[in-house]
Amino acid sequence: QESANALTKGFEKVFVLKEGVAGWSGENLPLVRGK
Repeated sequence: QESANALTKGFEKVFVLKEGVAGWSGENLPLVRGK
């Protein structure tokens, strides 16, 4: 739980991708890269 909190710190929306970024992009979902 602690590492999950550390990962989400500073992010409003965090998603766990079952198929990774490739699966997300394959569904034509929006992908926003860090600034």
